[in-house]
Amino acid sequence: MRTWLTVACLSLRALAQESQGTLTGTVRNTVTGAPVEGVSAELTSAPSIKPPVMRRQVSSAAGLFQFADLPAGTYVLRFHKSGYVDSSYDGGPVVQARVQAAAAPEAVDVKLVPTGSIEGRVLDEEGAPLKGVVLYAERPSKASLMTVSADGGRYRLELLPPDQFRILTRVSYSLRKETAKRDASSSQMLGFAPSLYVPGVDDTAAASPVNVSAGSTLGGFDIRLKRVPLVAVSGHAMDAESRQPFRGEIEIAPQRGASDGARLPLDGTGAFTFDLIPSGRYKLLFYRDRAKDALAYESPIDTGASGSAGLAITVPVFTRITGRVLVPADRATDWGAVDAVLSNGRQARAVRAAADGSFAFDDVPPGDWKMGASPADRLGARPWYVAAIRCGPRDVAAEGLMVAEGENPPVEILLGTDAAAVRGDAPAGSRVRVADSDGHVVAEQTAQPGGTFWISGLRPGEYRIYIGSCVSKAVSLKLTPSVTSAVRLESCEP
Repeated sequence: MRTWLTVACLSLRALAQESQGTLTGTVRNTVTGAPVEGVSAELTSAPSIKPPVMRRQVSSAAGLFQFADLPAGTYVLRFHKSGYVDSSYDGGPVVQARVQAAAAPEAVDVKLVPTGSIEGRVLDEEGAPLKGVVLYAERPSKASLMTVSADGGRYRLELLPPDQFRILTRVSYSLRKETAKRDASSSQMLGFAPSLYVPGVDDTAAASPVNVSAGSTLGGFDIRLKRVPLVAVSGHAMDAESRQPFRGEIEIAPQRGASDGARLPLDGTGAFTFDLIPSGRYKLLFYRDRAKDALAYESPIDTGASGSAGLAITVPVFTRITGRVLVPADRATDWGAVDAVLSNGRQARAVRAAADGSFAFDDVPPGDWKMGASPADRLGARPWYVAAIRCGPRDVAAEGLMVAEGENPPVEILLGTDAAAVRGDAPAGSRVRVADSDGHVVAEQTAQPGGTFWISGLRPGEYRIYIGSCVSKAVSLKLTPSVTSAVRLESCEP
């Protein structure tokens, strides 16, 4: 009996081994080619593998990692190490590999792109160092990286993926107050603007782009801030709904450009004051809700050369915008998750549509807004795209959404199921961008370690596809419904 049990166990073990395989790999620095030690390789099995497999290995000094005794099937690998563009970045290296049963180990070659940095000093117009200035390295529609200038005005923006950045400086109210000076001849108060892009502009479109290459350090990048005349703005806010002083929060922001994001609570009198700001055109933002994604009513003002006092602002009644996601009848129960997005260039809020496609935005201020949608692809399903957005007879995608006080017509978002896709070759770690016929970037992705990319869910039509900011080598394509087009991209860098 014992002999039979022993043979049975050995047979089961041999059978299990025959249905398993091994996945090995090497991680290298894409710039130097050297192996990278200490990389966290995280393996996740495809949904078809039951029970699911999740494992983690750390690469050796030779950059090697290995996952043994894996059930046959498809796996996804993600890689993480500080100082490299890893899988935590949008479009970072994500490798798909297939393990064959009782076959030679499946080997993958992974190349990690080292991040870059920008460093220098923050100085005033006389060359004196400024400590405590907050600096942001910004990219469109991406998370910013931040640092604060230290002693001697020194700063270092690090962990930057290869890309083009715009540098934003923010000077806190306390630092503006501490560094303000009164001009002896005019008695005018002089100081720093709350927010400016390098080289001293308030509009991101006028900011100087800064290119960061893989593994590089851009040193000696000194930033000079110049004192300008400062004024004050004050007044009262009235609530149109209650006819009482407005009790929400208020923020002041340049008409164009970035604000410091500071929202101040209004007391029972509705009074507000903003001082130590440069003269110019601004928007007063009034929030009824203190939530982080709350939308604000915008009231434009002009301070004039000497400031504005006694402003009287009436905050209108906010409203509710409802809508529904529409899909073809044959896919009505399989459309997946869709986020509806309401924005106006400065503010944005997203809500997830319910299972029946309905969605609602509460507390929306009257004004001109844009409506968008982001369909989420489902495994095994054809990618979606937004075919049209309507509000009654109005084409919201082209004309925008006019939100009025009181009741507004529902919004309809129509999803198309014949999405196009594009795949191709590009230098590993490069940023592949897809722009529509108007030049707007509608999708982007970082090329995989093997130098490939695949972007799906695109609306059929005319596009230009290029790497980074290298528009001069863009490839023009007409993407057709339900078809994946192939392209090879070149970088402007030698």
